[in-house]
Amino acid sequence: MVKLNQRFRKSPQTLFRVVDKDVILLNTETNFYYVLEKVGAIIWGWIEAGKSVKEMIDGIYDRYEVSKRDSVKEDVLELINDLIKEGLVACNEK
Repeated sequence: MVKLNQRFRKSPQTLFRVVDKDVILLNTETNFYYVLEKVGAIIWGWIEAGKSVKEMIDGIYDRYEVSKRDSVKEDVLELINDLIKEGLVACNEK
C-alpha cells in the first residue's frame, strides 16, 4: 500500500524519454512500453525529482482547478500503483 510520505524512483529496468510533452517508458525486462501524457508526465517528472506522494497530490491540486482533493489523491495513487505493478518504479528507501 502506497503511503503519502513515500518517495519513488525509476526502476533499474526502466528506460524513458520525453517526447514533446509526453513521457515514453520502456520496461526492458518485459519489452512493454507505456506513454504518460499531461498530468502523468508531470507526475513522472516529480518522481524523478524525488517528491513524495503527498507533494505530488498537493502539486496537482494547486496546479489544476479540481473541486475535490480526494479525487486528485485517488488518481495519483492509482497511477503510482500502476507504475509499481508494471515494474517501472520502486520505493525509494532512504
